[in-house]
Amino acid sequence: MTQASADTSTSHPENPTPSGGLEQIQRLLNLYRWSFIALEIIMLFLASQVFSLSLPIIPLTGLIVLHTLISLVAFVIGRSHRYSTHHRVVWLFLILDTLVLSGFLYLTGGSTNPLVSLLLLPLVMVASLLPIRFVYSMALLTTLSYTLLIFSYHPLEHPATDFRLHVIGMWIGFLFSVTLVVLLVARLAHQLRQHEKALNQAREQALHDEYLVSLGTLAAGAAHELGTPLSSISVIVNELQTEPGDADHVRSSLQLIEQQLQRCKRIISNISEKSGQRRFESGHAQPLNEYLHRTVQQWRASHPDITDKQITTQWDGPVPGPLIFTDQNLTQSITNLLTNASEASNKIDVMANWDPETLHLIIQDHGEGIHTPLLEKLGTPFVSTKPDGQGLGFFLVKSVIERLGGMIEVISHRQDKNIHGTRVTLKLPLQKLLCHAH
Repeated sequence: MTQASADTSTSHPENPTPSGGLEQIQRLLNLYRWSFIALEIIMLFLASQVFSLSLPIIPLTGLIVLHTLISLVAFVIGRSHRYSTHHRVVWLFLILDTLVLSGFLYLTGGSTNPLVSLLLLPLVMVASLLPIRFVYSMALLTTLSYTLLIFSYHPLEHPATDFRLHVIGMWIGFLFSVTLVVLLVARLAHQLRQHEKALNQAREQALHDEYLVSLGTLAAGAAHELGTPLSSISVIVNELQTEPGDADHVRSSLQLIEQQLQRCKRIISNISEKSGQRRFESGHAQPLNEYLHRTVQQWRASHPDITDKQITTQWDGPVPGPLIFTDQNLTQSITNLLTNASEASNKIDVMANWDPETLHLIIQDHGEGIHTPLLEKLGTPFVSTKPDGQGLGFFLVKSVIERLGGMIEVISHRQDKNIHGTRVTLKLPLQKLLCHAH
């Protein structure tokens, strides 16, 4: 079949993630804090009860209670999406977490505590979530904390030769760090990659929409510019038809020219009326089977050279079909595909089947088919199967179908020997067209 060629979302500077990822981010941050609190409680119990270390129990318990209160406040704020993922809010609570951890390490041996490497985890969290300026500040804080813990800390009272205990503590700290990195940081990185992917898709869609708007503006301008010369040509043709002495074949040719001029004027008038028109603005409710039948009949009326033997239709679905709002863009897309099929061969098959949720529409010609390299590029602007084609027709058809949530597939007998010519299949969800959706 010959083919008439077919809100950029940006994140707020104070918001590290789109609203769709708020709950996931908050769950990870809460898991991070409560994991630290659980570790603090477990280590305090093991150190004091199992290994019989002399520790300042009351100050350590106070820090655990303080950390619990901080986590509860963070949890409550996290329930409000207004402030939950603002950069400064996330950074502030991670700073508080770091200060509590530093206090806990100060009371349990400072830099000699085998768990001192846990100071790296807040830095990893900030690096995963926040802009670089927050990473610098957290790096400065953790470095300063570690440095101070080297010179100032409450010493642990245990035998200096008991290195085995120190090794066990290092192993626990390593295991805890690995667990948090796997459960938190990896998930955060995945969430941010999904966010970036969504932004890229939004940018591509915005460029696509901008291109369609430009085409609409260009079409409206062309309709305005072509209206005057076509009217002038029509006047001249009418004058020539009234001149005496014209041969019959000349008069017949002039009548054909007049018919084609009127068709061009109707097309241009239609473009002018619909330029900038919102979808469904002039639509009306109609059963799906009647809509398809009317669309094909209207196309046939504008192509009187197509006979009943050249086009066959087959409808398969409950009658009456689902009640839909007629969409002018969808109608134009179907008629474009019918025109392309008629230009490829003198026989067209139109088949449709539907249920309450989905429409499958097949338009098949019996022409020479489309070569595979060209078939793969269909739907790209300025790619046409016609020597004089502009390469926009199928691009616009594909755009309309995708904006309605559907998909379009083109198969030629060059790829599937069971097909005669080229088959275009539209799979269209009816959700956006059904009357109850408006």
